Amino acid sequence: MHQNIIRVRPVSLIDLNEARLAPFVIKHGHLSVHQVPAIADIISEDARLAAYEFFEESGQMAGYAIVKIRHRILADISFGPVVMHRDLFIPCLNALKPALRRMGLLLLRVYPPYDAPDFPGIPAKFNWATSVVDISRSEEDLLKSFSPNHRQSIRKAASAGIRVQDLKAGDVAAYVKGHVAMFARRGIPKSEAESLGLVGGLHQLCGDESANGFMLSAHTGDSDHLVGGGIFLCNGDTCDYYQGYADRTEPPLPVLHLVLWEAMKRARAMGCLRFDLSGISLDDNDIQLKAVNDFKRWFRGEIIRYPATVVVPLYSFMKPVLRLAGQRI
Repeated sequence: MHQNIIRVRPVSLIDLNEARLAPFVIKHGHLSVHQVPAIADIISEDARLAAYEFFEESGQMAGYAIVKIRHRILADISFGPVVMHRDLFIPCLNALKPALRRMGLLLLRVYPPYDAPDFPGIPAKFNWATSVVDISRSEEDLLKSFSPNHRQSIRKAASAGIRVQDLKAGDVAAYVKGHVAMFARRGIPKSEAESLGLVGGLHQLCGDESANGFMLSAHTGDSDHLVGGGIFLCNGDTCDYYQGYADRTEPPLPVLHLVLWEAMKRARAMGCLRFDLSGISLDDNDIQLKAVNDFKRWFRGEIIRYPATVVVPLYSFMKPVLRLAGQRI
């Protein structure tokens, strides 16, 4: 066990450069996209970011965390702090709490990384599970590992002339429009302007042959008509499926099946060993979420459940408020 006192200091995102984070990538194989500075800066949405480094008494770097500040009172840590050793997780979070209080924050919400120890707090509404596909196999073995229906769907989309390629800058607006429309059909409103800023920023970050990831678009035959696509972010040995969409074609075609298959092949070529489908819902009562779950499950990855998300009051007077709020935070 690490018994050293942990010290914390605020840093800029620029300070958390590739060389600084390399030991953590080597240790864990990859980092969450929410803990990669260049990516976190784009996907933070309405939050502002703060970053912290943690050190042991010896001066050895123990970990770091990128924190999202929301509504001026809430600090969110998504899949962090990233620590060198599992038993440093709780000491680093405890060291962070006074720093957050000095910022005037009242609450800390922690979405723990995989295999982190339980951190004391009040259970939150959102918990995380995902499906991770082993893409280190040959393409033939990888395709064979999918369900028969998924293999057939991939062949069907390809035979129908669906063409998957890199998303061009001129197609970003069409991609956003299709993505927002898909969510609207599900009764989930999304801001087209905010989505355009997000996708445009990620498109610029990915660029040509970027190690940060890639974006794909799906077209019908030789036309420029966009019928789907996806955003795939890479770090270390892992490629994350960040988001995607598919239009309702006539006749219906399994566009996203082919997009994800092409993405897995691209990720393999980039040296990734794992393909994270980024989210399996734990709510079995929602029909729409169940359909998404089934789509992801039949790629037959390993289902991974993360530790429970907790909300931690930074002041004792916030405890009764949190108890009244239940799991709504």
